Amino acid sequence: DSLMLAWCQVRIVNGEIVPDNPPAAQTTSTTMTAHRSCRIAHCCGLLVLLLAVLLFLTRLLSLFSTAFVLSGGVLLGRNGGPMIDSLLPPNLKEGQSTPEADGGACGLFCLSGCCQLGSSLQDEWDSAVETLAFICTYGKRNCLTNQMYTGELSLSKVVGLVAGKLREGTVQCG
Repeated sequence: DSLMLAWCQVRIVNGEIVPDNPPAAQTTSTTMTAHRSCRIAHCCGLLVLLLAVLLFLTRLLSLFSTAFVLSGGVLLGRNGGPMIDSLLPPNLKEGQSTPEADGGACGLFCLSGCCQLGSSLQDEWDSAVETLAFICTYGKRNCLTNQMYTGELSLSKVVGLVAGKLREGTVQCG
């Protein structure tokens, strides 16, 4: 038995609905291959989504306000790349050209990403951690770069290295 939705195909296996494998074209596009400004826009959009849900759960936002903020987060994640690029200082830009909005071509902000929520969230998380490392190393240009990009990159590694430099009193290193 198969059930075809407008944007996601699922199967019924042993009485449970499970996602069907996506077409190969959809699996190759990841957030990690997007332009840096689009990746930062994805991170900002994800933060807005998480903040809206948190504020709704603590009853600080009404349902209507939450829906409004959620739609703003999705809009930022899908189309915020050019705006973010115009706000970034030159040392945090990759490449010379201003990116086109990716329109949610990958990650959590596309329809195929909603079908594979777990892998999309993991992809967005990996991109967010790498983006944070990129920003903390001023575009891979400071004394943290070698330590940061040696071995596996994780949030605890990024926070630990930055906190260590701040404890030493090093705010800017060459």
